[in-house]
Parts: sequence; structure tokens; C-alpha cells
Amino acid sequence: MPAPRPQPVLINGKNRVADALRQEIEDSPLLIASEAEQAALSVEVQDGRFVFILDGRPLGAARFSGLRPSRIALRALEHLAGYLNVRSLANPYTKLKDTIAVELKRLSRPATKDQPGEAEPLTGEGEAVLIASGRSLVIEVTNKASLPLYFYVLDLDQDIRLAPLYPLSGFGKSTRPGETLAIGYGPEVTITLSAPKNQSEGYDHLVIVGSVSTADLSTISLPALGEKVPPQGDLFGTGSRFDRALRTALTGQVPDAATAVDPKDDWTVVHRTVIVRKAGERAG
Repeated sequence: MPAPRPQPVLINGKNRVADALRQEIEDSPLLIASEAEQAALSVEVQDGRFVFILDGRPLGAARFSGLRPSRIALRALEHLAGYLNVRSLANPYTKLKDTIAVELKRLSRPATKDQPGEAEPLTGEGEAVLIASGRSLVIEVTNKASLPLYFYVLDLDQDIRLAPLYPLSGFGKSTRPGETLAIGYGPEVTITLSAPKNQSEGYDHLVIVGSVSTADLSTISLPALGEKVPPQGDLFGTGSRFDRALRTALTGQVPDAATAVDPKDDWTVVHRTVIVRKAGERAG
């Protein structure tokens, strides 16, 4: 399994700290210095102050104490690179392309012990769907393959957090061909989305995976940018192709090639974006 291409990062700054950061990046498996102005990831370095920018959106400014502020800035950039890798996660070699169908809905009535839940279609906005802040999302995933699949859902928000949405524990249960997995109807699990504080809208990027074999998402997460990222020392998880690919996306490191992989194992992925808009704006 090849490692993901390092994420290009543009470092704007002509000073000692910026030069030190460029030097740090040379040894990073997740990053590569770039001069391209259109790089998705960039950082402004001036007077010991770092401003991180993703997709043209400033994420905030920080000053790092200590003798090597460039090392702390590197960790923040690697956090962003792992986030970008998962946001674009793909399996170009899959034989399962187009075998999972995803429908996103708004929960209108949660399920109870005696009554099933109900949901309504969401309004589309470009390639995304739109939901009102504070409302709950339902995810329906249908297995169109000829064999059972395990489904996994990851949520990436604009605070650069990554968290599993399904399953919340364990490896999940396989979904048979033709069956639909419904997530978020309740009563045990509902998915309530909220726009960021002091902003009229935000977004959540969903990564929905169908895998022949199980994955262990219990140690897969990213906190908000600026918080300490938990170490990811396990590059294997369950050993499935998807589990390995996800951990490699986050770390830039590839497991030992000598470790056997089931030749029948495979996985595919669908990406969906949800715009979360506050009251007073048009939303579903």
C-alpha cells in the first residue's frame, strides 16, 4: 500500500523561524514545502506569529513558546495534512466502485421503543446538502454490492476535528446485499449538527466507507486544531486494507509490507458535504 502524497504547504515568511519550519518539513512524511500560491495549505510566519490557512480560509493565529516554535507549528501543519488526507480518502484500485448508495435526510421524528423514526429529504446546495443548525441528520447507506459490506462513517468538521459517527464502538455489523443501514433515527443514536459559534454557517464533511473486512475506529480521531493530537502508533488496526489506509492517511506512514493482506479484501468510499446554517438563513 503506497503512502499518500505529502500535502504541499506554502510557507510565507522570510525570517529565521520560517526557515526553521521549512527545515522541519523536510523530514515530515505528511508535508512537502511548496511555492505554489494555490496550495490548499499555507502558513504566514511573521514576528514569531503563525497564521494557518486552509482552502484560503484563515484558521487563526498563534504564538508558540519554547526554544523551537517551528516544531510546534510543524505538528499543527501535520494535523491539517492528516485532515486533508482523510477528506480526500480514496481507493483507486477498488472493484467496489458505485456499490454503495448514500442518502442524507433531516430527522423529523425520532424513533421510540414502540415507533420507528421519520425523516425528510434535505435541500441541495451545489454538491452539498443543507440542514438547519441544531437539527439532526439521518444517514442511509445501501449495499449494492454482491457481497456483505461493513459500513463506516467519519465526520470532519471545519474546526479540523475528525470523529467516527458509525459505529461508535466495536467493528459494526455487516450489511447484506440490497439492505440499507439507517444511522441517526434514534433512540440510541442521533446526529445533531451545529454551526460554529459566531458564524452563520459551517460544514461537516462525511466520509462513508464500505469495506469487505472490519476496521477498528476506536483510536481514530483528531481534536480541534491547536489541541494535542493523540499518538497513532498502531498502523494496522484490524489489518484490513481500509483500516491500514486510514491510519496511513493520518500518519503518512506505511505498515510493514511483509504483513499479509487478504487478496479478497477491498473497500470503497463516498464523500458528502453538509452545510449547517443557523436560523434566519434558508436551510432544511
